[in-house]
Amino acid sequence: MFKDTYHDLLMSSWLFFFFLIFSSYIVLNICFGLVFALFPYSFVIPGHLADYPPFVAGFFMSIQTVSTIGYGGMLPNHIFGEIIMAVESLIGLLFTAVSTGLTFARLSQPSAQILFADIFLHTETDQGPALVFRIANARGNDIINAKATLSVLTLNQKSGNLNMVGLHDLQLKRDQSPTFYLNWVLVHDLDEASPLSGYSSQEILAPDMIYILNIFGHDSSFNQTVFQYHRYRGIDGRSNRYFEDMIFSTEEGQTMIRLENLSELKK
Repeated sequence: MFKDTYHDLLMSSWLFFFFLIFSSYIVLNICFGLVFALFPYSFVIPGHLADYPPFVAGFFMSIQTVSTIGYGGMLPNHIFGEIIMAVESLIGLLFTAVSTGLTFARLSQPSAQILFADIFLHTETDQGPALVFRIANARGNDIINAKATLSVLTLNQKSGNLNMVGLHDLQLKRDQSPTFYLNWVLVHDLDEASPLSGYSSQEILAPDMIYILNIFGHDSSFNQTVFQYHRYRGIDGRSNRYFEDMIFSTEEGQTMIRLENLSELKK
């Protein structure tokens, strides 16, 4: 369960991450609130909390201790209170350090907003049959020296009497771009050099065919290397279709992109 907790916390959603931090903070204070409640004589209880159960005063005493607030109205006045305060302050420092470190690590991760079309095409181009994939840069910044790789994973490749997983690299017609700013159409020609040469359309679009598209480059805004990938199954492909245009020009001469057309096909 806790085999790779650090990675799990980095990869979890922000909603779950903040829920975990908040719930851990509450549980920590509840636990020490109960400890303080067992020794109500160990700390000064202010008058406005005197009529409440000891746990209530202990809970707020714990909050002031773990957060190092210390307004002065609540303070230890017995050796037990001093010991509890010392232990909780150490745990509070560790909790704050871990929470801050994880938050910074999550915020500092390089990320790209590369969108992948929901489908890919098995269609005819000027050079013959090809696989066509389309991606777009939703952030609108420059990804310098962008590079793309395409691989196919076959789950039913046979070698003698053994069923094996086959992995083949598919050469893209243009696998590099000096700058990836708007969109990018990636084409693999199904010629004699292709590992898929001789495959029928049914075989290329079979459910057990998995196409893995990797994109990486240097983000000019954050000055960091970014990476993103997407997996397509064969059933995500469409035969003899073409993507709808995404690029258009405004009356002012600006080049714009319609991201909503990323997965749209021409009628």
